[in-house]
Amino acid sequence: MKQTQSERILKYLNKGGSLTVLKALKLFGCYALSQRVGELRREGFPIGTRMVKLRNGKWVAKYTWMANVIGRKSCM
Repeated sequence: MKQTQSERILKYLNKGGSLTVLKALKLFGCYALSQRVGELRREGFPIGTRMVKLRNGKWVAKYTWMANVIGRKSCM
């Protein structure tokens, strides 16, 4: 059975990866990363956000797994 975008994103973050919108688009074909992350957070998964500045001067959200959060769901 094929995994959903959210499942693939969750697995990627849980293995130590980090995602921006552009990277999620390239890896998973995901145009709505913030919505997928929001869904995962509502399910209780500890995903953090920080803003990073790109070389062109624009700011984007970068999502990572917050492994040190207690009382949250672990992944797979």
